Amino acid sequence: HDPSFAVKLEQSLRELDPDVVFTQDGNTLTLPALLAHAKKNEQTLKLGRNSSILRQIGVARTVHSYGQVLRSDPQFSFEGRIHIDFSSSFMFKEGGLSGLYELAVVSATRISDAARKSPGSVISAIQNRVAMEDDVLVPWKKTRPEDTKSAWDLLQSDRGGLYLDSKPGVYSDVIELDFASLFPSIIATRNISPETLNCSCCQPANNTAPLPLHPESAKKKFQLHERQWQSASLAFPRYSSTAFQVPGLSTHTCGRIHGFLGRVVAPLIERRKQLKEQVKQKKDPADRQQNALKWLLVTCFGYTGYRNARFGRIEAHEAICAWARELLLQTIEHAQQSGWEVLHAIVDSVWVRDVQGRTYEQQHKDALTLAKEVQSLTGIPLEYEGTYDCIAFLPSRVHSGGSLTKYWAYGAEGLKIRGLELRQHSTCQWIRDLQQQALQILSKATDLRDGLPSYSVQKTVQNLLLEELEKLENGKITIGDLLIAQRISREPTQGSVQSLAMLAFQRHQVHGFPLTLGSKARFLVREKDVMNPLYRVLLAQECSDLNITTRKIDLAYYRQQAIRAMWAILTPFGWEEHQLTEVGVVRLDKWM
Repeated sequence: HDPSFAVKLEQSLRELDPDVVFTQDGNTLTLPALLAHAKKNEQTLKLGRNSSILRQIGVARTVHSYGQVLRSDPQFSFEGRIHIDFSSSFMFKEGGLSGLYELAVVSATRISDAARKSPGSVISAIQNRVAMEDDVLVPWKKTRPEDTKSAWDLLQSDRGGLYLDSKPGVYSDVIELDFASLFPSIIATRNISPETLNCSCCQPANNTAPLPLHPESAKKKFQLHERQWQSASLAFPRYSSTAFQVPGLSTHTCGRIHGFLGRVVAPLIERRKQLKEQVKQKKDPADRQQNALKWLLVTCFGYTGYRNARFGRIEAHEAICAWARELLLQTIEHAQQSGWEVLHAIVDSVWVRDVQGRTYEQQHKDALTLAKEVQSLTGIPLEYEGTYDCIAFLPSRVHSGGSLTKYWAYGAEGLKIRGLELRQHSTCQWIRDLQQQALQILSKATDLRDGLPSYSVQKTVQNLLLEELEKLENGKITIGDLLIAQRISREPTQGSVQSLAMLAFQRHQVHGFPLTLGSKARFLVREKDVMNPLYRVLLAQECSDLNITTRKIDLAYYRQQAIRAMWAILTPFGWEEHQLTEVGVVRLDKWM
């Protein structure tokens, strides 16, 4: 409330003269509040190095992306300084300052702009830069519609990557192999780009070999072919060793033109490869830089099918998926022929287990040999990700088969978790800690049977659950550890289901601090009150102290959440959900 606060802040910044200014919720709370404070006291706010007044760029808006509702916040630029808001910069969270610097270099944008952009926007900036270097006009908007397809062609082409049905259970000594940047590498080695698909000048040859991943090597190969094409007539299609038939589709790529998208992603792949070789430890500058580039490479595939992408084309997206399915099938077949059982495969990863009785050292050696053979076959590096002492694939809650993407594992590199509550943003801290402790018990166990945690170790995990449930019922869990977070995707209507998210949204409105769509609400779940539905949730903002305990919660709700989380840990061993809370469970192997 100090009227001179803005003046003091300006003076402090001038004295410190920082190059980089970090804020937490700066774009959403701090800076709008500072501007309102300055306006109320008829002052101006100058936080940059020049005399320009701090101003808001854009407005808060709601963005719909792949079924999710996200919030896009306004920006505030400090002229002459770099402003980074921790809470709204995804790329800073993933790459840090060194990662932002790397993105600024490859996209020819300012570091502060790279911090505000999404990975897709950075890829778009790189595409614009490459197009201008090629003296090609950048389209204002995407205008090309999808090619007309028959129902059969649509059925064959409108598919994603390949997933195998996992075999639910726990396995020991399992090796994971991953393709490095699979989709971008397919773009580069198969010359997939909007302008190279279904050209009229080429016919694919049967002996087509993948293009080199290195951008200069690929460039030289096309320059050599260009001389051969200069004397050829383009009136009739010509067989080309650099033209590729897309597997399973009536689509081919040109062998005469070096594709635009390939020339965009190949330098990024090569640069990331160089950075990965420089990494000495986790989260060092080189690791942060390569991680920032990883997100660009992940995004560039989806961007080919994005409806508003200037250089996108859905047929390119379909061709990439078709090649990904073919390459994974080749990898699975080659692994099986080499004496490995393929337990699971997801798009660009395979999990294999020895079936020939090889020693641990021989398994590692042969896995590296398998990776090199697959790389020679496909033209794309297949990397050894690690050997897991134990890996568990979860069954599906919906059908009798295995879950496609839910598993946990541990080995020399520590824990690897996918799809569990521990990885979900909505999960409360108490459940996160519960799952983490359970996995630590299993990973550190010395009582093993066939290389896997014994039944007594599993009972220790069950006892952990029972102890935590007792703490919950006795009111010994703090409010802060019980808060859950849910994103608000739509406003409630008269016929809306009274979900927890809807109740939290309405309670925000009632208490005078409304949420915008795409924002997250953090709240405690209490028992239902028929007369007052909003009593069901207690907002984090209403809690004066998050470190105190409380009994005023919905015990049944939190109890079920804990049991569900522990089910994900023990069900691969054969536990049923109802057994998790039964104290006197005795199994047959107890008597063996």
